[in-house]
Order: sequence, then C-alpha cells, then structure tokens
Amino acid sequence: MDEIHSYENYLAQHNPELRRSHGVFYIPQPAVSYIVRAVDDILRRDFKLRDGLADTAKVDIDGKKFHRVQILDPATGVGTFLFEVITQIHMVGGTFYVSGLYGHAVSTYKFDLGGHWKTFRSGYGLQDGHEGSVVFVVCGDGRELFRSERITDKRLRRLEVSVADVKELELIVEDGGDGVSSDWGVGIEPAVER
Repeated sequence: MDEIHSYENYLAQHNPELRRSHGVFYIPQPAVSYIVRAVDDILRRDFKLRDGLADTAKVDIDGKKFHRVQILDPATGVGTFLFEVITQIHMVGGTFYVSGLYGHAVSTYKFDLGGHWKTFRSGYGLQDGHEGSVVFVVCGDGRELFRSERITDKRLRRLEVSVADVKELELIVEDGGDGVSSDWGVGIEPAVER
C-alpha cells in the first residue's frame, strides 16, 4: 500500500486540485477493516440481519426481487474496501484464506479430472459469522468418496481422499438438516495431486 500512499502524496504536492477533484485519498487498512466490521455489526444488530454483509435474502419491490444487502464501492481505487468485505465474509476459524471454493447449501462444483489424478486434499468448514450447519460431500464418478459429520462450529477440518481413475469430481455442500439459512460452506485450498 506504500505505492498508493505515495501516489496520494505525489498528487498533493504536484496537482492538489486533481487530487481533491478525483478524491484520491489513502485510507489505512486498519481503518478500512474497522469500517467494514462496523457495518457488518450494524447490519446484524440494528437491521437484525443474522448474516450481516453475507446476507443473501431478497426483498420484493414492485414484483422484482432484490438482495437486501448489496455491496457498492463507487470509488474502488485498488479495492481495499471490497477486499476487506470479502475477507469479513470468507473466514473460517478466524483465518482468511485466499484460495477456496465458497458454497451456500445446497451447491455443487464439478471438475473433469479425466482419470489422471491420484489424491484430492482440502480444508473445509463453516464460514465465520454464520450460525448454520453444513455437510461436505466428495463424489467421484457418482460414487460417494467422503462425507463429513454435520458441522456447526467454525473449526477448520482437513480431508484427503483417493481420486485414482476418477473422471468427474464433485464437491458438494449440503444442508445440515435445519434449513439452508446461513449455510455457508467453505472449501479451503482444494487441490488434486498426481
């Protein structure tokens, strides 16, 4: 972020009017994090949206469906606010993971492995900030290879399954049996190995 701050300083020194008219202001990451967490807290506490920024419910307005929560950053810049919103939404056990697959129950990801891989490994868990329950399932060519227990906590778990000779891999997030509200499953750093 030093480059961004340097650009702000450069414009302040060489073209302050352009800086002011274009709104070029660097906001330190801790301040961005605080603002995003505060908005998430307000949505949960004052608007009674249990999932805060991750709320996916829709409202009907004149016969059209709209998400209750919409993320808009008209002055995106380098995206620090959007990145922080994603970070707030996609955490497991208090840790943000850059690489992963996120799925609200019931969802399925399918991958063509062509029978050329040996092992599938992944972390998995329930996304922080949600009180739902999920079950993770891994299938190969329509055959169940792995089924997790019902997950209701925010602890990261790991799995490793053989995918030798598997042509199609399916990663499934199922409802934990209590309805799909807040059922945000996260597959962390999934990978296949030869």
